[in-house]
Amino acid sequence: MSQTIDLHIQGGTLVDGTRAPRRQADLWIQDGKVLQIGGPAPGTARRTID
Repeated sequence: MSQTIDLHIQGGTLVDGTRAPRRQADLWIQDGKVLQIGGPAPGTARRTID
C-alpha cells in the first residue's frame, strides 16, 4: 500500500547552507517537515508543485 504524502515539490533548487553547489531535487513534505529529498517517490502526493 502506497503512503499518501502532503506535498511534492518537483524539480526545486536545493540550497542546503553548507556552501555546497545548488542542485535540482524533488522534495516530499509530510506534516510540515521534509520527509525525503530526491530518490524514488515514497508515495502519492495530495498536492504537487512543479
